[in-house]
Amino acid sequence: MKSYLIFIFICFSCLPIFGNNCYFSTDTIKEKNISNEVIDFAKTLIGTPYKYASQEPQIGFDCSGFVNYVFAHFNIKVPRISREFASIGKEIMVEDANIGDIILFTGTNTNDPTIGHVGIITSNDNGNIQFIHSSSGKNIGVIISNLEGYYQTRLVKIIQLTN
Repeated sequence: MKSYLIFIFICFSCLPIFGNNCYFSTDTIKEKNISNEVIDFAKTLIGTPYKYASQEPQIGFDCSGFVNYVFAHFNIKVPRISREFASIGKEIMVEDANIGDIILFTGTNTNDPTIGHVGIITSNDNGNIQFIHSSSGKNIGVIISNLEGYYQTRLVKIIQLTN
């Protein structure tokens, strides 16, 4: 009976409660000290085409599918849907962003604050941020972009994964 109750607790402890999804991993990239490995792996996917609702490198990625795929490679669970990134991690200032942190943007409608695009920080040189993401724009697919211009106007926040 005791093992049955433990099984039920484990199965239901991560169900959405009050609209929040439970994302956890036994380690974050900081604890594993693998930020560089995460980015090195992500960079191997540069040039993979954009494909809506996909997280399969053979056919392409959408933005959250790309981020999900990269972190899953290191057994770190993150959301599969862009807007769900808004409720995980710890928000940090742009100047405090590190490689491997996740950058969140609005969708193409900057008047709607809903998260519609995500990427992974690849560098921060005194606030000059670069990030890797799967873009549906004119540079279609996995690319590295600077946080400036169009992307700067859409920036919502940067998060650091925490347990």
